Amino acid sequence: MRKFSGKEFDDLVDFFDRMACSSWLVKVHEELLKETGTWEGKSVLDVGCGTGRLLLRGADSTTKIYGVDISEGMVNRAAELAEREPLLDNPVFKTADAEKLPFSENKFDIVLSTCVVFLLPDPDPALKEMYRVLKPGGLLALVNPSEILNVEMAHKLAEQWQLEKEEENALKQWGKVTEKRLSFNDEDLESLLNDHRFKQIRQKTYLENISLLSFGVK
Repeated sequence: MRKFSGKEFDDLVDFFDRMACSSWLVKVHEELLKETGTWEGKSVLDVGCGTGRLLLRGADSTTKIYGVDISEGMVNRAAELAEREPLLDNPVFKTADAEKLPFSENKFDIVLSTCVVFLLPDPDPALKEMYRVLKPGGLLALVNPSEILNVEMAHKLAEQWQLEKEEENALKQWGKVTEKRLSFNDEDLESLLNDHRFKQIRQKTYLENISLLSFGVK
């Protein structure tokens, strides 16, 4: 399975930003934020941050936020959006590969990664890096499409939810990409996280069970 390059995403910044603002993905973000608890006074890294919408939703004035993405275009957009939030404390966005995070060990209280792990031909190097940069006791939070998401399911839900055209297209695209890449069930993710020494693993499906939220503690 081929690995994506940053340049492939540079021309899709607007699409992914609209997707991050779509009603269905906002619900997933809100559920993830609820499950991760308060970010007050914490340092939070989003691996594959896209345009930074999740970080901006979860941060308050005491949160140190960091985002990395392989797409320079995504990182630039995230930095632009963060500039509109004057209360944020020096947010950091960098172009970087999930397999080589440009941070020291034991730096972050929370590491997030949404809709990234399932795209990787081999998720092990990225999970190893996420574990490395987490503080002892720090929380990993992942979102991936579940094993039931496909194009047919995306079409069905778009009709059921009566999505507007742009939101419908984004959901269908997510279903299409999922069919071509890895799709996980909770046993798959639990095994992966166990292999990388995460503890207190818990998981839940959400949004008609098409998204899988996975959590582990270093």
